[in-house]
Amino acid sequence: MTEGHELCDGYTTWDGAYVLGALARDDRREYEEHLTGCDSCRSAVSKLAGLPGLLALVDPETALSIAAQEDPPDTVPPPPERLLPALADRALARRRRGRWWAIGGGVGGAGGGGGRAGRG
Repeated sequence: MTEGHELCDGYTTWDGAYVLGALARDDRREYEEHLTGCDSCRSAVSKLAGLPGLLALVDPETALSIAAQEDPPDTVPPPPERLLPALADRALARRRRGRWWAIGGGVGGAGGGGGRAGRG
């Protein structure tokens, strides 16, 4: 089920199974009939449409190792030490570039417009 997808006549959880081809033939036909009149379910299916292609990129060994895990790990390893400072630096640089573009656009617009107005 995709996030933000409201309850919809009992079809709310069918989107993932439909995209992955896991619905029985009769259920698939029923859901396709439902899709013709339900924007919410069509939107949910379109959000998941690329999933089979992405899953196909996972090699069998990785898929089997993930499937063999019983529970997720109790702890998540911390991010690399430089990750947060590097992201903060990038955000600051982006903000500064945006300000310079805004200032440059304002100055360029003011300078270019004044010269034309005097030449009639």
